[in-house]
Amino acid sequence: MRRPALLALVLTAAALSGCFQFQTLLRLEPDGSGTIEETVLLSDLIRSMLPADSTEALYDEAAVVARADSFGAGVRFVRVDTLAEGGFSGYRAVYAFDDVNAVRLLPGSGEAAGLSEGGGEGAGMVPALAFDYAPGEALRITIPRETPDADAVPLDSAAVETQAAEVRQQVQEAAMMRGFLTDARLAVAVALPAPVAETNARYVEGDTVTLVDLNFGAFLDLMETDPEVAARLQLAETAEDREAVLRALNDFEGLRFEPEESVTLTFE
Repeated sequence: MRRPALLALVLTAAALSGCFQFQTLLRLEPDGSGTIEETVLLSDLIRSMLPADSTEALYDEAAVVARADSFGAGVRFVRVDTLAEGGFSGYRAVYAFDDVNAVRLLPGSGEAAGLSEGGGEGAGMVPALAFDYAPGEALRITIPRETPDADAVPLDSAAVETQAAEVRQQVQEAAMMRGFLTDARLAVAVALPAPVAETNARYVEGDTVTLVDLNFGAFLDLMETDPEVAARLQLAETAEDREAVLRALNDFEGLRFEPEESVTLTFE
């Protein structure tokens, strides 16, 4: 079964963020220019358990520089800094652009961290975000959906219960690793150029709109406390079921996922 892109993003976060924290922040200036800050951090504890030759370099500099091309036309590499914070170490890469309308913001997979080739399982499943900005007036951010398969069927209660039983087993299997994974995170946000007058975005705090902020520990909590929701997340195929489960995710502390396909922010 092919999973929709939005559900794939949640599942990819769960699969990949066990070792990493991925944080992507686009800073938008009033004229439409700006920067993209991509932070990739690996748990020091997990890092210490890996072979020394796999962690000798915090990142592949050539891959970090080349990543500018994946963000769209006109995006250029500025610099990369090594980081060590909160039991994690890694890097923050900064890219610049002149026109956000040409940017396609694709959250990272850790490919440049020197620990995976090709981004690992799930790479390429996270949808690229697109922007439509009228300087001083409004910003629209599109979070693309995949078209459901022609044979997509609504969720069946029996199938959900069967999958929920599997989720309960997954929780038991993950229990021993929970201490290693709790702080893992995937986050995507946009720092806005002006105060917001009106928006349909769910998470706007000050000058920042958060599109994704998924904490792996919170995801494990969800699997444990409500395995049915986790099962629905894994099984949903139709547009209606996808939207319902994504909105349900936001009821759990530590899980933020913008449920709208398109959000618009108008400025004061």
